[in-house]
Amino acid sequence: MPISEIWFPAGADSDSLEATDRGPSGAARSHLPHRVDDWFWLPRPRPEATTRLFCFAHAGGGPTTFTDLAKGLPGSVDVWAAQMPGRGSRLTEPCPDNLDELVAQLRSTVLPRMTTSSVLLGQSFGALLAYELARQAPEGADMSGLIVIGLRSPDALAEMSPANGSDLVDRLHLTAEEEALLRDSEMRDLVLSGVEADLRLCQSYRHSAAPALRTPIVAIVGDQDPAVTPDQMADWRRFTTGTFQMVVVPDGHLVVRNGAPHAISAVTEALNVFSRRNGDVGH
Repeated sequence: MPISEIWFPAGADSDSLEATDRGPSGAARSHLPHRVDDWFWLPRPRPEATTRLFCFAHAGGGPTTFTDLAKGLPGSVDVWAAQMPGRGSRLTEPCPDNLDELVAQLRSTVLPRMTTSSVLLGQSFGALLAYELARQAPEGADMSGLIVIGLRSPDALAEMSPANGSDLVDRLHLTAEEEALLRDSEMRDLVLSGVEADLRLCQSYRHSAAPALRTPIVAIVGDQDPAVTPDQMADWRRFTTGTFQMVVVPDGHLVVRNGAPHAISAVTEALNVFSRRNGDVGH
């Protein structure tokens, strides 16, 4: 988890973080990375894209998680990376007390923006947010598919073991540089507070019975992921009556990071799966 994600997105100056002028469809006109509003940052805006990919990061993660992914995806895909309260440009805002509150806030900003073919993508904790948003999408929402990465099926999350302190640091899969930064007690407290807040939401989650989604699901998991096995990831097939596909990639828990080619390839193929069903995502 890049420590820079706690602050403003890496490489973005104050001008590029300001909300920009938008066209009739609401798409930003600027092709520079910028913030659309409090909730979304566009790492590589593509106003003419035919598919909008809403992305939700792992616990404590931020929108820069998806920067390299946005650069590597087809030009027909516009990545909208979510910025959660309590991090980045929203550092001073309180984190919601429960998952339902956070999902309700996201629902009010995401669903009205499903004005073109839309896909929800979540990594780890973000996969739970994406799934809950998919459940709440109205019948007329233009939602082409759901991509979940590195998270057990929703009804198995109650079995997660809590983590804190050194165990939590181990789960972050930090680089040597990031571990050095965490030796500063203030930085460590700042980083871990955001991670712990998200994990509390995830660990308190209890799945409520509901009809399976009709939206196609693609599940992606690393073959060395210590948090979820491919067999556990395959349980997601029970949560849709539509197409289900699982992809195992040579990676650990945080598959979408650092522009790994296998991550970009897996997400591109997932979008193509939805394309073949809907005929609206380019190659």
